[in-house]
Amino acid sequence: MRRIALELPWDGVAARAGAFGVPGTESRLSRPMRRVHQSRCARALAIELLGEQGAPDVTGIGKDPRGRPLWPANFVGSLSHTEGYAVAATAARGRCVALGVDVEPALPLPVDAGTLVLTDDERDWLATSDPASGRLVFCAKECVHKAIEPLRDISLEFSDVTIEVDLAAQRFSPRARGANAIAAFDGLQAEGVIRRIEEHWMLVLALFDSTSPGRAGRLG
Repeated sequence: MRRIALELPWDGVAARAGAFGVPGTESRLSRPMRRVHQSRCARALAIELLGEQGAPDVTGIGKDPRGRPLWPANFVGSLSHTEGYAVAATAARGRCVALGVDVEPALPLPVDAGTLVLTDDERDWLATSDPASGRLVFCAKECVHKAIEPLRDISLEFSDVTIEVDLAAQRFSPRARGANAIAAFDGLQAEGVIRRIEEHWMLVLALFDSTSPGRAGRLG
């Protein structure tokens, strides 16, 4: 697996991508086995990062009854994978309270998926943006789900959040829409980073305690 460093703006929060397989060639593995391989690659990246951050003797990352990754005590993280790429992000719990990461090919979002995923504000923005940015919005909402659901035990719909994107700054932020999302983000500050690497979107969302020194405000 070829490692790809993902630079992040937050002290103590790290992310790394891995590329595997031979571009342009079809894998000999079946689809289920490819997903197993992708998941193992993402976990291998996370184990590397956790070791570098001082987590003791991490030899594996299991799953809870819902299939969510089980992180070492006092650490948070997130995993993602797709055909050819895996991504992991980790941090000590004192650095942030939750992480969400996702990787998607930088391709236009299918029309039927766009109907489900996008809010009116996002459609208006996409009308003047790169068509591949629709997939970016989907990727960002997947980050939101991966960060919020384990932390707050709240499952948000795509329509519960609008993603505000600043492509020039390579940043995104989720804006809560409705009572469920406002409750999910209560007391939190969310900051997202966008990376476009080898024609793939690789996004990381970090959630911080908004009452911590230097952090203020909440989504809404």
